[in-house]
Amino acid sequence: MTYLAAVFVGIVTALILDFGVLELAMLLALGLFARRSFARRSRLPIVWLRFVRRIAGRPAWAYGSILLLAILPRALYLAATGPPVPFVTDEFSYRLQADTLESGRLTNPTHPHWEFFETIHVIPKPTYQSQYLPGAALFLAAGKLAFGHHLYGVWLSAVLLFLALLWNLRQWFSPTWAWFATALATVRFGVGSYWVDSYWGGAVPALGGTLLLGSVAAAVTGRRVSWPQGLAFGAGAGLLLATRPWEGAALGVGCSAALCWALLRRRERLGRFLVGFAAPAVLLFLAAVIALGGYVAAVTGSPFSIPYQVNLELYGWPITLPWMNPVDHHPRQAQMRLYYQWEVSEHESVTTLSGFLLQTPYKLSVMWRFFFGPMLSVLLWAIFRNRRSLRWPWLFLLCAAPAFLAVAIEQSWYPHYLSPAFAALIGVWAIGLREMQRWRFPKARDRSGTNRAVFAGWFLALVLPAHLLLLGLSGMSRATGRSFQPGLNALTWCCINGGNLDRSKAEREILDQGRREGAPDGGRHVVFVSAPETYLNPSQWTYNRADIDASQIVWAADLGPEKNQELLRYFPQRKPWRAWTDFYGYILLPYGQPFPDLNPRLERLDAEHRGFRGSEESTGVPYPRR
Repeated sequence: MTYLAAVFVGIVTALILDFGVLELAMLLALGLFARRSFARRSRLPIVWLRFVRRIAGRPAWAYGSILLLAILPRALYLAATGPPVPFVTDEFSYRLQADTLESGRLTNPTHPHWEFFETIHVIPKPTYQSQYLPGAALFLAAGKLAFGHHLYGVWLSAVLLFLALLWNLRQWFSPTWAWFATALATVRFGVGSYWVDSYWGGAVPALGGTLLLGSVAAAVTGRRVSWPQGLAFGAGAGLLLATRPWEGAALGVGCSAALCWALLRRRERLGRFLVGFAAPAVLLFLAAVIALGGYVAAVTGSPFSIPYQVNLELYGWPITLPWMNPVDHHPRQAQMRLYYQWEVSEHESVTTLSGFLLQTPYKLSVMWRFFFGPMLSVLLWAIFRNRRSLRWPWLFLLCAAPAFLAVAIEQSWYPHYLSPAFAALIGVWAIGLREMQRWRFPKARDRSGTNRAVFAGWFLALVLPAHLLLLGLSGMSRATGRSFQPGLNALTWCCINGGNLDRSKAEREILDQGRREGAPDGGRHVVFVSAPETYLNPSQWTYNRADIDASQIVWAADLGPEKNQELLRYFPQRKPWRAWTDFYGYILLPYGQPFPDLNPRLERLDAEHRGFRGSEESTGVPYPRR
């Protein structure tokens, strides 16, 4: 019964978040409209299909149209919403990494008072740097250096992803279905999704997986391999190594197995394969391994100890895989302790049967609403309605199967975890689009055959405008500060939240006060941040730039009056502040002034069960749960 309740909650959650209900309504209206059009023998959907084939059949038109789709709608969306503000802790960590690379350094020295700057997903020693590998941060840094903002790096990675996706799908499918699946993916994920409207990542590992999966198509389908495909394999493998090594390794195993299978079928081509494909792939991948090893050695002191391992030793996470056993840790900050306990509770979802059964429906709902949702689930129905389509191209999906398995055994299922297999998922769209053109309406006669693809034609004609309409509603909600639906969240294709706006407002308030006090640039400040000790607040504040001492505002954890004096003596020229942050906003006061009575806020937290909270263990650490 508990499991059925979890399934029900997962389904309902998937429908009410994003624009699930509106998508269902649009899909129903499309079916009724297409049925009526079928009865009237309308030729408009057939004309539209022919138009798509003309664009897709000419490579210059195909790639040029995808480039425009990746740039223009996103530019309009940004014009309405402005650049996103970081919200998730991972985003601040990636931006710290990018800030370091922009300065020409691989890492930063440990700060003398690093205890004040401990925060989630950042290692303070042996050097001060993000716990993540640098693939995504390289794009952020490139965007900042070239165009002045990290967001342009995210945008660049997305544009390259969709161009690579079209190249990939054209290796496996006809130009028509490859183009339309790519165009649909460009609109769905390239305008307002959290892959492009945040700094969390997704597009870079997806680019690596797309290059990797596309590079093996020629060998698997019996065509001649060449050195550009070998370079694509090496580049894709290198990007995956520097972003999502676990899922990337699984995808690499699948693609390598497909290559071995192809070679066993055509042994006479082994020499040409080794020279024309394997040599450039191996050389490029080895260059990526050496470069990454140099980065890791600079950050941790050893090329064999990645930053993840250092963070695990310091704070007890990440423990994302079943065989990673939790180690008892007691970070000095309450929010760090809460996050550690949240990681432990999440770990139970892959190490206990009850945890797996209860969490899987929710995790599947996250994946489903991001990659398909109600509107695109009709493509899955088209595939299973005509089971003949499942027999081809089976190797395309088998190459990505190990990546799906790798994600399935992880403790958290976020859509960017599955990004290395992104091209395979869009390939499912292409198969569904191809099969949809064979649909006929029940009990409807079509002697001429002209209306055979009427539903597919109308679907292709309306699904892109429907996505753009929903994204327009999302952009309006962001621009006006209102919500057209209840699902503003961080793991979405359309409705990402506004970011950590409280910290941005506090920054403006601090700098405005500095200008009023006579500092033209707003002055220099240090802010001691406090938060509830029994609730994990996902919107953390204690993140800083790479050069902490040169930052205009330094954000530090409040470690108590006596300990705080050490940092105050270190920054004698900075104006000190105190900040309290929780789910209901923040309180900002000059240092030394006491906070107002916080009991009403804490009682409200208790009453509304906001955040992650649990009973006190013998260690004194609150144990969070969903």
